[in-house]
Amino acid sequence: DVVDSGRRAQQPDATKRPTLVANRLNGRPVLRFDGSGQLAEVRPLPVNGLTGLTVALVNATTRKWLSDPSEWCGRASEAGCSNTYNSPLLWDETGSWGLVFLSPLQGEVVFRFGVGAAGTRGEYKPTYTRPVSLGAAFSYTVAVHDRAVNRLFVQGEAVALKIGAEAPTYEAPSPEGRATIANTSDVLRIGSGRFDKAWQGDIAEVLVYRRALPDVERRALERYLACTYFPDR
Repeated sequence: DVVDSGRRAQQPDATKRPTLVANRLNGRPVLRFDGSGQLAEVRPLPVNGLTGLTVALVNATTRKWLSDPSEWCGRASEAGCSNTYNSPLLWDETGSWGLVFLSPLQGEVVFRFGVGAAGTRGEYKPTYTRPVSLGAAFSYTVAVHDRAVNRLFVQGEAVALKIGAEAPTYEAPSPEGRATIANTSDVLRIGSGRFDKAWQGDIAEVLVYRRALPDVERRALERYLACTYFPDR
């Protein structure tokens, strides 16, 4: 939280804790997840029932594409594979279409604010394809759910999102025009997607606002992230 609400990311099992790496990004530390099952959780961090949510992440990753099963399943195909397996930030679902996740990868950014419906586009996962792969570089990403509209900002810029076969849009509508996040767990998982499938990479900062930040506040947040982690860009 932006204010000190007493919520902390925790992992009581020492064998599953990510590694603190000092001086990794602009002299600041990061948490390193090596893909072996490391995980931190924020309990509780409820988002179910919200009509607004903003999630910001500063990260780097070895993962390239969610669209390539070998990236998130470990082999070319696997029964029951889900492209939400390797999300660095994820609230699991307690019912159908309740997942909330944000996955900034080397070649694309994929996210979902689950509202309890799939819609008519097939699997609902707005996707931004980067013009050039980041490789192992860090980036900052902000995803905003504002009632029935979802937007994504990468390095401080609004980006066009693809949903299924539809034309790219800067304002991705929620399925069936639903505004309220629904069927979503109260636990934020950091560094591990569904079914304990491990993510791999470094996380410098996670920020969660239980409301949709207006543009003036979002831009202030992006300035903070840019100045803190990327002062030379």
